[in-house]
Amino acid sequence: GLVLECHAGKGLKDLLAPRVMGRYARNMPDTQHGVTPGRGTDMATHLIHSVHDCAAAAKMSVCIVH
Repeated sequence: GLVLECHAGKGLKDLLAPRVMGRYARNMPDTQHGVTPGRGTDMATHLIHSVHDCAAAAKMSVCIVH
């Protein structure tokens, strides 16, 4: 999914993130992209674009749920 955060909540996030990020990152599966240290959204974006392009080339539709 796409994370949208309220600017007013940024201070709270900055206070909580150091306390929970280590445990969070250790418990996320390898398929989690983004919001984890060292795992950006590049691969997920590439995968979605590839699926869309393959479907378009085959004149098929695709439904991507996030």
